Amino acid sequence: MAMVTKETKEVAKGTFWTLLGDLAFKLTSFFYLVFLVRIASQDDIGTFYLALSIITISSLLFKIIFSSFSRYIPYFRARAEGLKIQKLLKLGYSISVFLAIFVAVIVYFFIDIVNFISYDPFISSFLKLFSINLIDSVYSETSLGNVLKILSIYVFVSVFFNLSTILMQSLKRMRNNAIITNIQNISKLVLLTVFYFYIGANLFVITVSFVLSYILAVLASLVFALPAIKELFGESTGKTISYRNLLKEILTFGIAITASSSFWTLLSSSDKIMLAYLLPFEISTYTVAVYTVATSLSFLILLFPSAISSIFFPLASQLYGEKRLDDVKKICDTSMRWILFVTVPFAMVFIIFSSDLLGMFYGDEYRLGAVTMMLFTFGLLIRSLSYIPASILASMRLVRVELIVAVVTFIINIALNFILIPIFGMDGAAFASFVSFTCATLIIFYFSRKLFNFTISHTIFKIIAATLISFTIIYFIHPYIIQIMLIIPKLANEGILLIVGKLIKLGVLAFFFSVCVAIFGAISLLIKSFKHEDLDILNAALRRTKVIPESIIRTFSSIILFGIEK
Repeated sequence: MAMVTKETKEVAKGTFWTLLGDLAFKLTSFFYLVFLVRIASQDDIGTFYLALSIITISSLLFKIIFSSFSRYIPYFRARAEGLKIQKLLKLGYSISVFLAIFVAVIVYFFIDIVNFISYDPFISSFLKLFSINLIDSVYSETSLGNVLKILSIYVFVSVFFNLSTILMQSLKRMRNNAIITNIQNISKLVLLTVFYFYIGANLFVITVSFVLSYILAVLASLVFALPAIKELFGESTGKTISYRNLLKEILTFGIAITASSSFWTLLSSSDKIMLAYLLPFEISTYTVAVYTVATSLSFLILLFPSAISSIFFPLASQLYGEKRLDDVKKICDTSMRWILFVTVPFAMVFIIFSSDLLGMFYGDEYRLGAVTMMLFTFGLLIRSLSYIPASILASMRLVRVELIVAVVTFIINIALNFILIPIFGMDGAAFASFVSFTCATLIIFYFSRKLFNFTISHTIFKIIAATLISFTIIYFIHPYIIQIMLIIPKLANEGILLIVGKLIKLGVLAFFFSVCVAIFGAISLLIKSFKHEDLDILNAALRRTKVIPESIIRTFSSIILFGIEK
């Protein structure tokens, strides 16, 4: 029987806390969005998330510093170079504060800049040569400008929030990271609820509650961040480095990592901005609202892949610093298998029942996003396969690869958006994202194979085969589930009976999800998709809960043993 390595145990332990934190985070985000769409108009929601998209793109510069913390703190610690870590912290915090002030000012005056460009005769005439008319665009809206002015505070505060969370991840203190992020998210929901009952739901309330949640989280994060920084400044070991050389190293690595790790965020944000610009003004904010809700639900399938990759990256950086690339490749295969095992059942339900999920949680007016959700979910499933190989490339500081992935996928996405959005609206934007995710994954696989002999093991191909077989079976079953849901009467249009009716339908979907898991699991067992290491990890994870009886664990182990390849 294969033994679980120390590194695999570390990934499993970190993933446990990250998964627990992410689960709480995603559930809170889910309830927040459900509550938001029930109390606010689609125009307000669309304007708010359009403003956030602008903020996201304008704040990408900060990720250069964030990525350098994730990579170099564990890398320098593995090499006992504490003096370099101290200079990295000083340089990172100084640059972040400067950039925060600069970007916050740009965001505050964004609409004023747009209006100046729009009404300048020379610039306006030049833009019209390319059929660009900012005066009629949603970007000249007063409401959007007001939101951006408030969110300029968020730009500054979020830098310190992100520095604290990245510091916790770099030190592999995933529980502390989970606490900080969930304080922010829960505060956002609580503040919105309180303001709604006392003031009502409007764009101002949505924005202010969002900003205040980050201020509270930053104050709470000091409990963990200050002792961690003090600890790192106590490790005065190894050789030092000049600020000039360190800055050069950070920029070389950070730009590449930012381009790679942020590309899907950039694509998602640019989708919303281009929807607002390319569609008629009267439907633009409405479409952005539906698109945001549909894709936000799709992102739930990345819960487990994100948990694994967040702990895998600093661990891979540490192992690479110790020149143990073979160990990195071993845990890569295990991590990829488990990403598929956990993610596939959720993806199948999200794809097949997209319309029902959107209607049940957010209202019938959001069912228009069903195709968008299907395409986006499928793209994210493919994207999740590249999370671990991409982390290995990042830990090896392969700058050229990161830039190639970012540039190619971004160009493909922008080009397809310009072609498809005017014709197919948000479904065109979702298809553009699907193609971009697929291209990025293929490019990462190609360079991973070329640069560190990455291969997709035959067990992963078995899991993919089990996925295709399961999807086919479930696709033919799902019409019967729909018929069952149609039989359930609508108890009321509002109040407690409405909630009861939705809970009954949710129960039916939960049962169907269990059927999906059972079918996928049974086929995976039949075609021998497991390894002995998977059994060891499962046993360790089940025993870690301390609530599952040993007899059940042994029974479960004997079932998994049947699916282990000889």
